[in-house]
Amino acid sequence: MKKNILPLNSSKTEALLVGTPHQVQHFPITHLTITGQKISLSSSISNLGIRFDPSLTFGDHTSSLQKLQVHPEQCCQDPDESVEISPYHPILASLRWLPIS
Repeated sequence: MKKNILPLNSSKTEALLVGTPHQVQHFPITHLTITGQKISLSSSISNLGIRFDPSLTFGDHTSSLQKLQVHPEQCCQDPDESVEISPYHPILASLRWLPIS
């Protein structure tokens, strides 16, 4: 890293030990030292919006996606009712879940 003059920002750097649950629990290290900076091992890390866990099961990622999931019945409205348009209306219209006028 010093050769390319790229500094390590230890406050933004995450490390993850990947393996079976048995391997991860019994591995003797708790951190890595890179260019003299201590990087603690995390229980899960995020990269480009995807959550990774030590067993690569993506359990953290799928549960975070389920929290964000919007069901069409929560934001669609009866076209006969004259009520305010949901903030999700443009998205649903682009997905062709609503009639396009």
